Amino acid sequence: GYEDHELVGESFLKLLHPTMPKVFFDMLYENPVKKDKFIMVIKIITKDRRYFWMLSEYITKTNNFGEIITQYNRSTAVSSYIV
Repeated sequence: GYEDHELVGESFLKLLHPTMPKVFFDMLYENPVKKDKFIMVIKIITKDRRYFWMLSEYITKTNNFGEIITQYNRSTAVSSYIV
């Protein structure tokens, strides 16, 4: 329900449901140091205060020297049996 201008430049944390533990995101922000993949199920809140679940995979790519060259996220809807 959000317009683009309401989200551009905002933190992703704006979309987290208030019941979603922030500790997962503390772990995520530590992930680039570990240089690996991090997967979690996230409860997202909509503009009208409904919610849905997403499966998000955060990946850090490094070069041959172990330096971070890119980070990206792939997200998909969560099947009802996972919820």
